[in-house]
Amino acid sequence: MAYQIMPVYNIDSIVGEGKTNQPDDVRLVETMLIELAKARPGWYPPTPLLADGMWSPNLKLWILAFQRKCAEMDPGRIVVDGRIDPMQTKSGDDWSAKFSSGAWSSMYALNVELHHNASSVHHDLGTRLGLTDRSA
Repeated sequence: MAYQIMPVYNIDSIVGEGKTNQPDDVRLVETMLIELAKARPGWYPPTPLLADGMWSPNLKLWILAFQRKCAEMDPGRIVVDGRIDPMQTKSGDDWSAKFSSGAWSSMYALNVELHHNASSVHHDLGTRLGLTDRSA
């Protein structure tokens, strides 16, 4: 029987200081971080954040806080650089999208952490944000 394990969300361009910061990409990252902060025990973001689709130094603080928390749990798991890169997969089923260093992409980590801590919220993000389904 066919089944779905979890949706995987991705961005088209880098979200980070001095990068493209496409509004839909930024809004997805902001929303995922905000929802993760609500759902994950023991993770307290540095400041309030709005999901307005605009890059800000505040968003960088949130990204860094998320990356540091992941790195604290599993050193080497993620690069702490204050940016979210799109997942680049060599095959359609390798969503871990690891870098040559072996570290996971932050986008992959956001998907895994949000799914683990708030699966129904994670599952419904695509509909909630009106995201295009490119899985077909």
